[in-house]
Amino acid sequence: MTHMHITSWVILLILFFIAYAKNSKGIHMAVRFFYLVVIATGAELIFRFNVFQMEKFVGEYIGKIVLAIVLIGLMEMMLIRKRKGTLSKGIVIGFWIVLVLVILLGFRLPLSV
Repeated sequence: MTHMHITSWVILLILFFIAYAKNSKGIHMAVRFFYLVVIATGAELIFRFNVFQMEKFVGEYIGKIVLAIVLIGLMEMMLIRKRKGTLSKGIVIGFWIVLVLVILLGFRLPLSV
């Protein structure tokens, strides 16, 4: 299931950058579908391995979960605000910072491949 989660967020990022570049509503809907796939596969990993029972990494997992939800929100805000023409640099900078943090935490934590 870890491979499915990684594959789904890689596809999500590719579709996100395509939707951002082309400003396409159809691709934006595919991005929204992959939001759900990433959330579902991530939740499945968390509950399968019962990460809240681990003594060492509970705080980091909670932090990653929160940052991942924030990242999805920033992605959605970027796509909508770009379409409206009101995109600010702060959202873009926040997106890149949170993206790097989520990826680094994901590969640092024990469930990573």
